[in-house]
Amino acid sequence: MTFQQKLWKAGYVILWAVRPLVGYYLCTGLFMTAGRAIRHMQEQAESFYGQSSNFYIFWGMIFFWWRLHRRCRKKGITLAEEITLKLPPVKREWKYWLVCIGMGVSLSLFFTAFVTLLPDRIAGAYRAGANAPAGAGDRGLLLLMLLVLGPVTEEVLFRGYMLDRLLTGFDEKKAIWITAGIFAFCHLSPLWMLYSFPVGLLLSRLAIKKDNVFYPVLVHIGFNLPAVMVLAGGSGGRAADTSAGILILVLFGTIGLLLARLLLSELKKEDI
Repeated sequence: MTFQQKLWKAGYVILWAVRPLVGYYLCTGLFMTAGRAIRHMQEQAESFYGQSSNFYIFWGMIFFWWRLHRRCRKKGITLAEEITLKLPPVKREWKYWLVCIGMGVSLSLFFTAFVTLLPDRIAGAYRAGANAPAGAGDRGLLLLMLLVLGPVTEEVLFRGYMLDRLLTGFDEKKAIWITAGIFAFCHLSPLWMLYSFPVGLLLSRLAIKKDNVFYPVLVHIGFNLPAVMVLAGGSGGRAADTSAGILILVLFGTIGLLLARLLLSELKKEDI
């Protein structure tokens, strides 16, 4: 195969891999556009995106999942088979579940504390975006999306469809790096990209070794859990002072790294 043929094949595989992701953005974008058109005479754009967008994003996600289910029925397979999502036995795997969730929580708190220590000129835009949901409407839907729909949808898109399809045209290492790179790019903010890329590498490796996106979903839920607790409590904002931020940074950074190391060591044992 010539270099040009390899290039065309790689491009085709990547385009095929990102199709479900593009479909997801089209579904949510369609509902957002429809909602904006319906409420055009009632709300300004800034008010709409701040107060009403969660409702339309939610139904866009539901529509996307309905389309996946319908396509699987036509193919004669279940949705779980299509997206490589299986529920492991609780009695045998419950410790693994806790490690995944705990690692996600620790990494989330570590990154939050790290951002707290950064000056506003570097992290100001990130903080504004991260704190915006706390004042948004449809808080119940936002909590549901952060705790369930968001983690499941993202992991199915990136560690399910995208990673599985990339593995048909690339070796495991390249597929993992491409998936993590696209995952980071979709977060847009440079600071979000900073943490989402290494997290994406870990989640992709976890999905491959366990042959199940259920475990990356647990880590993702753990990562979102602190934000869910803040929103549920009606509070938000940055840490009270720098010393508290340093303490959280050291404490949860250590816990997160230890759990990540434990998780990776368990994955290596399964390779033997």
